[in-house]
Order: sequence, then C-alpha cells, then structure tokens
Amino acid sequence: MSFGTPGTRHPSGPASSGGPASSGGPAPSAGDVLSPAQESFWFLDRMHPGTALYNACSAIRLTGPLDPEAAARAVAEIVRRHDVLRTRFPADGGVPRVRVEPELPVPTALIDLTGLHPEHRAAEARRLADEHARRPFDLQTGPLIRTVLLRSADDDHTLLLNWHHIIGDGWSRQVFVDEFLELVAARAEFRDPELVPLPVQYADFVAGRRHLRAGDPVYEAELSYWREQLSGLTDVRRLPPDRTPPERSTPPAAAARRTLDPELMCRVGKLARAERVTPFMVLLTAFAITLSRHLDQDDVVVGTPSALREEVDADLLIGPFLNMLALRTDLSGDPTVRQALARVRETCLGAYEHQTVAFQDIVSAIGAERTESDGQFFGVTFQYIGTPSTRRAGGLTARAEEVEVGVAKFDLTVDVFAEEGQTDVLAQYDSDLYRAETIDGLLGLWQSVLDDMTFDPERPVGLTGDLGPEERALLLDAATGATVAPADDCVLDVFEQWAERTPDVPALVHGDTRLTYGELDRAANRLAHRLRGEGVTPGSRVGIYMERSAESVVAVLAVWKAGAAHVPLDLDSPAARRAMIVADAGVGVVVTQEGIVADLAGDPVRSVVADPDGADPGRFPGSRPERKIGPDSLCYVMYTSGSTGRPKGVMATHGSLRRIQLAWEHAFALRGRIRSHLQMANFSFDGYLGELVRSIGSGATLVVCPRETLLLPARLLRLMRDEGVDVADFVPTVLRTLAAHIAESGQDLAFLKLLIVGSDTFPADELERIRRLCGPDTDVVNCYGLTEGTIDSTYFTVGAADQDTRSVLIGTPLPGTEAYLLDDRMRLVPPGVPGTLYIAGPSLTRGYLGAPGRTADAFVPHPFATRPGARMYRTGDRGRYRHGPHGLRIEFLGRRDHQLKVRGYRVELGEIEAAFRRSPSIRDAVVLTETEEEQDTRRVHAYLVPSAGQEGVDWHAVVREHLPLYMLPDRLVLLPELPLTPNGKLDRAALPKAGGAEVAPAGTARPARTPVEHTLLDLWRGVLRRADIGVNDDFFSHGGDSLMVMRVIAAAHDTWGVDITVRAFFRAPTVARLAPLVEGLLADRAAQGGTDRRSGAPDRIVPVARRRIAYEEG
Repeated sequence: MSFGTPGTRHPSGPASSGGPASSGGPAPSAGDVLSPAQESFWFLDRMHPGTALYNACSAIRLTGPLDPEAAARAVAEIVRRHDVLRTRFPADGGVPRVRVEPELPVPTALIDLTGLHPEHRAAEARRLADEHARRPFDLQTGPLIRTVLLRSADDDHTLLLNWHHIIGDGWSRQVFVDEFLELVAARAEFRDPELVPLPVQYADFVAGRRHLRAGDPVYEAELSYWREQLSGLTDVRRLPPDRTPPERSTPPAAAARRTLDPELMCRVGKLARAERVTPFMVLLTAFAITLSRHLDQDDVVVGTPSALREEVDADLLIGPFLNMLALRTDLSGDPTVRQALARVRETCLGAYEHQTVAFQDIVSAIGAERTESDGQFFGVTFQYIGTPSTRRAGGLTARAEEVEVGVAKFDLTVDVFAEEGQTDVLAQYDSDLYRAETIDGLLGLWQSVLDDMTFDPERPVGLTGDLGPEERALLLDAATGATVAPADDCVLDVFEQWAERTPDVPALVHGDTRLTYGELDRAANRLAHRLRGEGVTPGSRVGIYMERSAESVVAVLAVWKAGAAHVPLDLDSPAARRAMIVADAGVGVVVTQEGIVADLAGDPVRSVVADPDGADPGRFPGSRPERKIGPDSLCYVMYTSGSTGRPKGVMATHGSLRRIQLAWEHAFALRGRIRSHLQMANFSFDGYLGELVRSIGSGATLVVCPRETLLLPARLLRLMRDEGVDVADFVPTVLRTLAAHIAESGQDLAFLKLLIVGSDTFPADELERIRRLCGPDTDVVNCYGLTEGTIDSTYFTVGAADQDTRSVLIGTPLPGTEAYLLDDRMRLVPPGVPGTLYIAGPSLTRGYLGAPGRTADAFVPHPFATRPGARMYRTGDRGRYRHGPHGLRIEFLGRRDHQLKVRGYRVELGEIEAAFRRSPSIRDAVVLTETEEEQDTRRVHAYLVPSAGQEGVDWHAVVREHLPLYMLPDRLVLLPELPLTPNGKLDRAALPKAGGAEVAPAGTARPARTPVEHTLLDLWRGVLRRADIGVNDDFFSHGGDSLMVMRVIAAAHDTWGVDITVRAFFRAPTVARLAPLVEGLLADRAAQGGTDRRSGAPDRIVPVARRRIAYEEG
C-alpha cells in the first residue's frame, strides 16, 4: 500500500516555462517539528524497530535510451531539491526531532544484468528488488532514501526507489518520477530542465499547520465532526482471523491479485454517474457490504488514505502529506443499493470536508482502543488509485510498480488501480492471520456484490453477492456428511443381535456388577415384562429416576423392550420441576432404585424399583416380550431448559437414535478396534445415551463410572486403566481436571483409542496439550450437537497441524448428517462469512412434545432437500466455514447475545477464561457477569482454582499478566475446586455460594506503595497533566497518546537508566502494572553490576523527571 497515492487529483506535469534547477526557496529548514503523519510513522517504527514495515519501495521500469550517469545525477538533484529527502529524525530524550542535512549523497549503484541469460534477468531483477525493499532504515541516522539502477538491456532499465514513509507518500513517488524524467530528458537534449521552482518545502507546510491542534477553533470544529461521526466506536472489529498469530515482531505479508472485468467497470462508471457518486464510492459500498457479512454486523469502518495537498504548490512537494480517514458505513435496515450509495456518499464527502484533523488526534478524542501489537485503530484499508502510473518524456517511458516489503501494515489492505481501461486489484494481508483462500473468497464475494449492485440499484444490499454454481456446489457438498446406508432397524435390535451372537461377552461393568450381553438382555426382558404388568403399553412414556448405574442401563433397555419411550428425570432437579416434566410427558410409571424411591412419594406416579437383574427372576420370564416398534416409534423424551423458564421435551425416535449410532460407528471405526466405552454422563442428559448406544451398538463393554469417582481424577484414571477403557467422552471440566492430574503425576492417556470432548469453544492450544498426553494412535475428537439433532451432529478430529485457531473447530457433519450455515434469508453463506447453523438429516428429532408452534418455529422447511416434507433445525448458534488443510470446516462462533459489553468494551467471557487458563498458576477458571440494576452496569466475577503450590501469590498480578485492563474482573474468588453437577458439568448456580476466598477486587483505588510507583505516578501526572491519576488508571483512557508514551519512557530512562520498550508499555498501561517491570529491569542491571539510581530518595528522583517533562513540553 502506498499511502496517499493520488486518486482524482494528480501532480502537475513538467512546466512549460524554463527555470533553474534549484529550489528557489529558503535555505534548508531547521524546523524541529514533525507533522502528525511523521509522528505516527516514527512511533510505529519504534514499535517495530529494525523492520521494513513502513518502507515505500517502487520498481520504476524505464523503457528507452538511458544514460546511467544521467540517472544518478537526476536522483542527486531531486534529493538536493527536496529538503525532506535529506531529513533524519534523531531522538532527544525519547522525543523525535527533525534534522535536515545540508548535503546528502545518495549514490545510485548500477547493477548490470545483461551478462545473464535473458530468461534469468527478470527473476534476478525481482530478487534484487525484494532484497532492496526489505532493508530497514534507521530514522535517527539516515539517509532515508536509497536508489539502485538495474540494466537489463540498453533500452530497458529499472530504477529501484526505496524511502521510508516518514519522508514520502504515494503522491510523492509520482512527483519524483516526473522530475526524474524531466532531468534525464534535459541532459539528453542538452538543455536546462524545466522544473518549477519550489517556493516552499515540506517543513514550511508543517509549520503552517502547527496551529491546527488542540485549542484552535477550526481544529475543534473539525474534531467535533469526527466525535459525532465516530460516536460509540471505541473499538473497530477486525476481520476475523483464520488462526491465532504466533508471537512476532512484525506481521508477514502475502498478496492476492485479480483484474476486474472491463464490462463490470463500465457498469460501475454508469452507476456512479447515475447516483452522483465517484467510482471509488461504488467500490467502497460493495466492499463495506462484503465486510459487513464477514464481521456479522451492520456498522462497518474502513480506513482510507487521503493526500492533504489543498495548499497552493503542495502538489509539487515530496513528503508525507497523507492522513488516514475512517469511513463508517451504516448498513442497518437492509437498505437498497441506491440508499447505501447515498449513505456512503454523505460519509465520504463529510470526511473529505473535515480531513485536516490528524487521525491520531481523532482516535485519542473518541477514546478508541489501540491494539498492543500494532497500535492501529482499524485493521482494513481500502484505496482507489485512478492516476496513471505511466509517464513519458524525451523518448523515455516510466511505469512505477510497488515492490512488496513482505510485512503487513494492516490486517488487510485493498488497493484498486485503474489505468488505461484496466482495473487491477491488489490485496495485501497478514499471512499469519489469514489463509490465501479466505482473502480470495472475500475478494470474490466483493466482486459478486459489485456485479449485483450495478445490475439492480433497487436490490436490497442483503440480496447482493449471490453464489456462483461452483461455490454453491462446494458448500452443499461441505454441508453433507459421508453417505451411510439407510437402516430400517433400531439400536435395540442391534443389541439383541449381539446378545444372540456373543452372549458371554461382557456388556456392562459397574463396580462389582458385571453383566454379559446375554445376562443384560435377560435382565432387561424381565423388567420389561414387569412394566407391562404395571400397565405400560406401546407408545407409553415411562419415567426413569436413577443414578448413572447398571440399573439405569437395564431400565432404558426394558422400557424400549416394552414398546414405550423413556423420560429421564434428573435427581438434582427440584421436585416442582420433576412434577412439571411428569405432567407434561404424561408419565404414569417411574422406574427407580432403592434408596431414592422415597423421593417419589408425593408424585402422582407408580414407582417400580429395579435392580441389576431387572426383576425377580422367579416372577418374570427372561424371554423377550413381543413388541411392535420401528424407526418411527418414539424412543425417548429429553427435557432441556427453555427460554421461558419452562422445560421443553424433545422427542427422539428409534430411527434418529439408530442413525446417529451408525454415524459414530462409521466416523470412529468403532466395530472391531474398540472393546470398551466409559460412561460418565449424567443419566438425565442425552450424552448418557450416546455412550450407551455407541457401546451396545458395536458389541463392546460399557464401563459405568461411579458418581464419586468422576470428580476424583486419580480414581478416574485408575478405573480407566484397570478396565481397559478405549473410548471416553468428556465434558471440558472433567477433562481439564484429569489432564492436570496426569501432567502433575507424569502419567498419560496413551491407552485410549478415542478421546471425545463435547465442547463448542474448547481452547485449541489446551486441547493440543491434552492430545500430547495421549498416544500416537489416539484419535482426539471434538463433537458438537444439540438434543434436537439427537446428541451429536458434527465432529472434528484434532491434529497438530490444526492448532492455529483460538478454539478447536466443530468440523464437518457426521456421516448421514447435514449441517448448513445460512444467512437470515436462508441462503448459503460463503466461507469466512458468519451464518446461523442448521442441522438436518435422518437423525433429526420429531420436535417438542405438546408444542407444535414452538416446533414449527425451530424445525423449518429444508430449502435444499429433494425429499418432500424434509425439515432442518435452526440451532440459533453462529458459525462460519474456514479453509484448512483438509477442506472446509465449521468454526463455532457462539450466539450474538453471548457477546457482552463491559466498561464500554466488547468482551467474550470465554476469552477471559482462556487467558486465565494459560497461566501456570491457575488450573481452572470460570467467569460470570452480574448486572447491577441501580447503576445499569455489568460486573465481572472470576472464580479461580489455583495450581498446586501457589500459596502467597499476588493473584491480581497473575491476572494482569494475561488480560488488558478493561477485562480485569471486579471480583476474584479462589476455590479449591469448581462445583460440578453429578455428570461432571460446571454448576454455575453454585459458584456464588461455593465458599471461596475472595481476593481484594481488581481496580480498587490504592495509594502508591513503592518508590518506583511514587515516581511513575508523578511522571504520569506530569505528562497527562492530570492530578487525579491513580496507580490502577489506564494511561490511554486518560488521554495518553504515542508521544506521551515516549516521554514517560524517556523520563524513566533519565531517572533510573532503564529502557522500557513501547510494546511493554502497551502491555502494562497502569502504574501498578508498569512498576514491577521497572523494578525487574533495575534488579537485572544491579545483578550485572550496573549503577542503580534507585539509591536516591524518591523526593530527589521526582524533580529530575519533572524537569525532563517540563523541558520536553517547553
């Protein structure tokens, strides 16, 4: 990206009047003031020292006769003519100053490529250009411009022009090329060059604008516009990344290119004229619509560079005249294309009219958030360059092309170049964040939106961007799991077949109870006969009120054998909720156990007490009762929480359960290699049935985990080893506890063949650590599903190559299952664009018992099915397709209402939890919010489980290591363990009364305690000119900016002789967080034998710092 490249305006060509080749202006300026643009580039250079991040390198292809000596002299004359090219920026006390050298030799080395084979010259030229472009500049020492001339033939040269953006922008390059051509032509024609004398220099431009800062009426009026335009915009959502970037000093860049169809651009021009907008505005509108889809929001902000060259003769100058404009597009209400264009037009014209305010001043004025990694406000920029890049003079033709420096300035930069009937698009992006397929898909969607816009301006923007047939076919294929042959039997039929073929194979283990397939079959038969005697008939609904146990397995099979459906009743639910479910489901008989049957004494049901043998062998036969059930028969009714507070009963059929059992069998290759499954889920959850049918459907052994064992990791691991467990399906809390124990005890999970975790947002790096505890032959799988889809719908097998995402993916549909991502109009969304997740296929449940309206709302007609009457379930969850090594995979994004605003910032509680868990001091963490009605504010409460041996830890310091200030919890509570429900899931309701030790709330005001804190606090108050700053106050939230950061850093160096990096300051923007860092630097220097300036008393240190600040602000 060349900042400030001219768009509708361009510099003048060679003047017709003659004149000497001198500047004609004042002597080289000794001005000591940087422009706002230079301040920004200087600060960014300090954030990324020793990199080529803000190099501006061009390869200027010169066709025609060229004397290399004339080229070198032309470069030298341009450097002499423009003071800014002889400028360097030394730091004085951490503050940049401007120094213009009277003379600055800039040799133009000649590299002759004619000795190479013609086929190799172009490649060598590219290599040299890349090498030239990626050499960093030193802003303090200079020079900040370099040139190299490559000769490929007598009439074919390339001038490599490289300067730092702090001395020139994209427009400046055109000025340079025009002057270069004129100087070369004049020498070849033995005449004086016809260059317009420069009446001013860039420093004069800067000096003339010094008044446009805080306090000036014009400035304040301009700033007021931007405050209103960007109101409520404290942060700008970045384009969602494909992967979590590694720690890096500079982001690597990659590029995507494409050429827009001339016929499309013709329609763009026609639309622009009809709507009284510019082509840039049309292209920007389409781009904003595209970003809106990717961001899943209607409020979109894009950055665009603007060249501030309104002053007379500014067109003739080289220098960084640019300013970044934040163009905010409102697409709410699904406007038509015409309406959207009108909104963009108004936004652009307003921005142009008020573009003189330095963008960093706007960011500070609105209290916007900067990112620690790059200091940028927004991540996406868009620019339209309509100025010809080809120049001609004296028989020489010059065409300038930007040379990529290999470093991404923003997450995504899109430049559109229009010249001579051709429109080229260059998208440069952070390749640590995005895959090439994602950027290519984004550009394809943008082109599709643009195409639709130009054909029908009355079309709503939400209907633009239709998929092409190839992309539609790709998405439909990704939405459909592998084919599974249809089955007309039930899981119960499969179990009975195993009982006939392998009657002596162990089927069930629970403590001392061990039943073979034959014994389990007979026990279930006896209980089924007993239920028939209690009046249970085919189609009845029978409650089961039990612990996870051998009896519960017998009871489930018995109810099915009796032709009825079972209704799990949770032991931990209040009696009133249980009574509500019993009444809603029409339950007349409940199967239960000794010891808990008394709980049902007040319920209007008949209780049947079961035992591992099912029933009295003397009274009830072990033969199978006659039954008439098929795939369409009701299998169970599972009650889940409802938004109204009343539980809703999900009706699953035997067919849907059989189809998901077949899906697991095919996906995980259960038959043959798997001998035993661990059962850990609570009986009242559908995960219990998943563990049951995976085992009995494949002839394996089900090992029931006793309730007390589940919560004790040592005992759980021993059970798994002793019983030879091959498959375990974990909820995250149990898995984390077990993994922590295994890591601490030096053991492993290598004996497992399949480890399943059922989590929407399990941290990918954490699951990778768990994967390493397993063996090389262990499959680690993340499953996603909802009760309405019969337990599981998608799965993702985790591999080392997949751990570049923040959360583990939920993958692809299970065999025989369908999973679609659709927009609000039920259209397929392209990869990278968020959509609502819909589940379909034969594993779909019937719907909600006794609630046809609710069922119709959630189970909607299937728009892509060929079978009449097919339905799909609207999950309400958000997701997006991501490109990966193995094709498209689904990433779970949560629900829109899971995103909270805390202290004015957008916060995902899962992100806070993940940050806690990254600390070795913290074994587990849960974050909740509480709304204070009187103040209408959300408070964040964190519950932490410390790792072993963490007594005496400063927990707030630990938290601050991993979280920005605005995410720090208001309340920290330490717990020995997180409270869990009987099936091992987190019991959130029990957290506030879990009896933990509360730590002093984060952010509590306190005085400075140490000499370093006292000194830093005085430094901050002096720089910020605020006496009310406390040790926990955020520097940037109280008006701090990049230059103020450097003043504090410089004052700290003068005071203590330590060097605080800019990056460290961003990570610790409070006195309380920065002080330990300074103390650590002092300790390191003392250990190395350095002088420790802390020996002076605080009252002797502070005045030194104050004098420095007074000098800098002087």
